Amino acid sequence: MKEDITNELMGRNEYSVIGVMSGTSLDGLDLALVHFTRNSPIAPWTFKIQQTETLTYPEKL
Repeated sequence: MKEDITNELMGRNEYSVIGVMSGTSLDGLDLALVHFTRNSPIAPWTFKIQQTETLTYPEKL
């Protein structure tokens, strides 16, 4: 079953992904929603940043 899901995901030509990074400055959490596409399995990937957000950590944290 796991192989079926992996094969299905690897065969797609588009993905939407949420990237998360906290960084070393410890000021907040950065998020990005990015959409990746390609025209065929051998074509290069292109991407478009859909939305970004920074969630600032509380002062008392």
